[in-house]
Amino acid sequence: MKSSGYSKLAINQFETLGKKVFLFDEVTHDTDASIVASGAELALENDCDAVIGLGGGSVIDTAKAVAVIAGNGGKIWDYSSNKKDASRTLPVIAVPTTAGSGSEGNRYFIISDKEKKIKKVFATGYTYPVLSILDAGLTESLPQAKLAGTALDALGHSFAAYVSIKENAPGDLLSLNSIWIIFNYLPEALKNKGSKDSRSALMLAAAMGGIAIDLGGVGAAHAIVRALGGLYGLESSQATGIILPYTIEKARPAIDNKLSFMAKFLGWSSKDNTAGNDGLVIERLHSFTRDIGFPKKLGEIGEKKENIAVILEKILADEDLKNDPGSYTKKEAGKFLEEII
Repeated sequence: MKSSGYSKLAINQFETLGKKVFLFDEVTHDTDASIVASGAELALENDCDAVIGLGGGSVIDTAKAVAVIAGNGGKIWDYSSNKKDASRTLPVIAVPTTAGSGSEGNRYFIISDKEKKIKKVFATGYTYPVLSILDAGLTESLPQAKLAGTALDALGHSFAAYVSIKENAPGDLLSLNSIWIIFNYLPEALKNKGSKDSRSALMLAAAMGGIAIDLGGVGAAHAIVRALGGLYGLESSQATGIILPYTIEKARPAIDNKLSFMAKFLGWSSKDNTAGNDGLVIERLHSFTRDIGFPKKLGEIGEKKENIAVILEKILADEDLKNDPGSYTKKEAGKFLEEII
């Protein structure tokens, strides 16, 4: 953000209004807890009354974590599973510069412990942004590969919420529309970098996906993605685009009716009867990810089958696995990892 000039522009606007702004630019991909501690220290030293996250998902997640610590004290791990009161969390303003994480639309934030090689999901009732600003102009500097990756992240959220064990009508509505937007606008955004309408649509889809998972949660794909991110530093946007079609296909017997309805809703079937269209969604999802350049298997980006035992241990301990309609016993999950690597 510093190199793009957006941070300086934002600071200038606040200073024009007589507000003091303190820049914290140490955020990295998959923010470590030590960075959160540094950010919270800066906020406390300067008696900050709000935290603004201007950047991608990791930046907004970090802003939420900093707001929690600056307002309530302690260390971020104290807030695991809501073990510590977070009611004095500072207000968070989210300004995403990618169209993927959806953190601007929900309470969730992910923080890493690089030493222990884990990524932990946090959620409190006080970490919803008080304001989220969606400006497609902020995505103009995104490389096309990053644009595709973050959009697949958003697609993963919307699919996960739609097929979730905790699925619900409001979440379904958001998910279906988000999926429709991504399938229809991502190819145009990749083809025409100057298409602001396409980028605006993708930002909306990402926010909708973020709200959808706040309502319905995520499942197997995200459990696997977090395990790979914690263990090997693999970016979630890259991994989600590879894993998502396989997790939906694995869950197909339990969600065939929902997938059939989706095919009709998205205009992929002209049949009056929606039944029996579930295969169309699987086919479209596989071809869509391939068409925008995602590898077919995790092995193509360096993951090794010799690591399956370690990955398996992580995903079986992930609570989100229980929210997936697919069956993942230890044996089934091991076999599944064999197939996607």
